[in-house]
Amino acid sequence: MAEQTYPFTEEGVTEALVALGLDPEDVAEVLLEMGVRGIPGSDCNCPIAHYLEDVIQDCGSVGVFLDDALGRETEAHARLEAIPGSVAEDDSVLHVDLTAAVIVFIRRFDASKYPDLIEKEPVNA
Repeated sequence: MAEQTYPFTEEGVTEALVALGLDPEDVAEVLLEMGVRGIPGSDCNCPIAHYLEDVIQDCGSVGVFLDDALGRETEAHARLEAIPGSVAEDDSVLHVDLTAAVIVFIRRFDASKYPDLIEKEPVNA
């Protein structure tokens, strides 16, 4: 599958998130097909962060944050913070709202509902 890339803009990041699908199972399937994995409970090492680092042009590091205060599965004060990978004229951080499908995916991933997407610990030789 050819990997699509998106510009380092709010619109580009939003388009990349929408491309993951309309429900959490779609999100998991796309990430699995791409070989993207992560660590449950990690803001910067979750599959969504790794996916965006791969598909956003000139993207450096990404953090994905959920505020569980609302207590509903499909709603959260959720945001993504992406920092440019190269020092350029505009070195701003993007703050982008996550889609409902991505929010639910993250909640389920953090609860270990997608074991095939959990990054395995390296084995010491």
